[in-house]
Amino acid sequence: MYRINDKTYPVLTWHPSSEILAFLTEEKGLLMMHFFDINSGGIDVKALFNLEKVTDMAYSSDGKQMIFSGVFKGQSDLFLYNVAANSHKNLTQDVYDDLNPQFIDNSSKIVFSSNRTNDTLSTKAKNQEFGHSKQFDIWVLDHTSEEKTLFQVTTTKGSEFQPYSVDSAIYYLGIKNGIYNRYHAVKDSFITNIDTTIHYHRFYEAKPSEQNNSRGISEQSINPLGNFTELILDNYKYHLLSKDYSKILTPYPQIDTVSTQKEIDTLNTTFSTQNTSTPVILFNTIPLTKDTVV
Repeated sequence: MYRINDKTYPVLTWHPSSEILAFLTEEKGLLMMHFFDINSGGIDVKALFNLEKVTDMAYSSDGKQMIFSGVFKGQSDLFLYNVAANSHKNLTQDVYDDLNPQFIDNSSKIVFSSNRTNDTLSTKAKNQEFGHSKQFDIWVLDHTSEEKTLFQVTTTKGSEFQPYSVDSAIYYLGIKNGIYNRYHAVKDSFITNIDTTIHYHRFYEAKPSEQNNSRGISEQSINPLGNFTELILDNYKYHLLSKDYSKILTPYPQIDTVSTQKEIDTLNTTFSTQNTSTPVILFNTIPLTKDTVV
């Protein structure tokens, strides 16, 4: 019998130490979490229960927890996963879709994309909830506070996805001229009142994109240590590029001007130690073509 392959698996993420690769698979209807130790080659496998699917996940800064975007009873919510105990708990539980979560601010907060229409965490049943939107904005959840406060970062007419945070800024993908470009929002504050101490209202200010790329960014992954990667589509071919963090908001050049990993190896330079503002194509298995709009 013909089966449609689920191409959303495996879902994977690196431990902060860069020595363990965690990835999820689905086996006989069960979600299986795998922890692959790149030093020993060993794999620890644990079954995840009370989850139908995990669409995205990320480690906390200490590696003791993960944040899931998971599906349970048909709803997409955020789940906080304890690695040692192999247990998880709901952080959100409503009809809104919560996607692309990442820990920020030393893992005290979580940034994610959601189509929620207000900053109230609700547990209403699906047929009781109103205001469901197809537009996704960037949100920040203070999951360590007693009130579990929500902050809305973007309020655009389009949708924003794949947020990452470096220092005090959040970088995410948003629509500009019909394709996805990189945007960012910076943390700011103002004084609300002064008594025995100074009280601040803290918020994020979304900035307009300085990019106007001819090709959209399909995926991005940002390393707080100083570099990032992005997947772009050029002339019907995908290319995985890397750039130094200092160039994160600049447009990428024409594909045929970018250095390839083979050229770098020829110069006895490795990707991990190079320091250049020129983007690097990490995997180039196809002939590169001139810059075109697709």
